Amino acid sequence: MSVYAGMASEYALPADLTSQGFKVLIQPRRVNRIVRGLALDIATDNFWQEYPYLIAILHGAKPFAERFIQETNKIDLFPEMEYIRVKSYEATQSSGFIDLRDDVKGDLRGRKVLLLEDIVDTGRTIAFLKSYLLEHKGASEVKVASLLDKPSRRQVKGLTPDYCRQQIDNLFVIGFGLDLDGKYRDLPCICYKEGLS
Repeated sequence: MSVYAGMASEYALPADLTSQGFKVLIQPRRVNRIVRGLALDIATDNFWQEYPYLIAILHGAKPFAERFIQETNKIDLFPEMEYIRVKSYEATQSSGFIDLRDDVKGDLRGRKVLLLEDIVDTGRTIAFLKSYLLEHKGASEVKVASLLDKPSRRQVKGLTPDYCRQQIDNLFVIGFGLDLDGKYRDLPCICYKEGLS
């Protein structure tokens, strides 16, 4: 289900964002509920019973991953996790090229892996990482949990996150890890600007 800016406002955006035309799309409390729900969904899935290795995609998924770990800890689950860093965006557009900047250090041979992503849009980053982790790192299975899903932008046929509770329309979004040229990742909400996608 998509969410829209008409929702009751709780978090006031900084003036520099409102002056640029940004509006709140998903309030902080709703963001927290999404993450909590994902943690519960995954914890009750058979996939979790084999203790998957969590890999969060930097830098965007870091806030999501940190909150996700907090939620799993609340239900007495303490997964292993580390980060992988790739680059595919310049400003508001996807560059079309995936650059692996920092690799994982753990031994993934024969392990199930859960990738934590901030948003799945074109699907190219996820497709690249799934292939890389399976073929080059020896993972036995790779699933994806994404905070947001933007299926209208999909370029990789058939790719969809295994776990996601929030689809959005074709909007350019920032906040809670999502950035604009490296800024605004620390916003507790998710906001958007009309005319950008």
